[in-house]
Amino acid sequence: MAGGHRREPRSPAPPRARLAGLPAHLYRARLNESVHRLVADARQLGLTDQELLTLVRDGLSGTPGAPDGPLP
Repeated sequence: MAGGHRREPRSPAPPRARLAGLPAHLYRARLNESVHRLVADARQLGLTDQELLTLVRDGLSGTPGAPDGPLP
C-alpha cells in the first residue's frame, strides 16, 4: 500500500467499559455467566464451597493473601 501507514489494531475496551452501557437485564445475564464459569473452575480445581467463598471474600476485601487485591 503506497503512501499509507499501517494502523495498529484497536485494543478491546476494558470489561467495565464494555458493560457500562448494557441494560440491567443484560448486565445481570453476563454476571451470571461469569459466576457460573467461576464455580465450574473451582469445582474442576476441587475447591469446596467454603474455600471458594473465602477466596471471593478475600479478593473483594483486599485481604493481603488475595492474588488480585481489591476490585477497582
